Amino acid sequence: MFRVAHKIKTYREMRNYSQEYLASMIGISQPAYAKIEQGKTKITLERLKQISEILMVEHLHLLDEVKVAIQTIQINNTSPSDFVEVLHPDLKIVYEKLVMTLENENRRLIEENERLKILLEQKSGRY
Repeated sequence: MFRVAHKIKTYREMRNYSQEYLASMIGISQPAYAKIEQGKTKITLERLKQISEILMVEHLHLLDEVKVAIQTIQINNTSPSDFVEVLHPDLKIVYEKLVMTLENENRRLIEENERLKILLEQKSGRY
């Protein structure tokens, strides 16, 4: 998590934001935020998303281990489950939550697509 914490700090400094400002934006104290940047506090996916939005950076960019592993999977033609096994334990949890979120969104979109197909068929049958 240290690399993630370091990246968060680097982007915060690039934006000239203080720790106090970022802490207030995400609803925590400055000392609690400082622990995030020091890598002393585990960061949740939701918290990472909050911080990345304020810093105007894609949250996955803060997790470059994910990017490198995905590229490795593409190069080696291995399965995503192989990728999960090589992640740092903290990143593994974040990745698994992200995959679950994306799978749920995919299911929702498939269902919405089916619903829209039915509506389109019903409307075209009326005319």
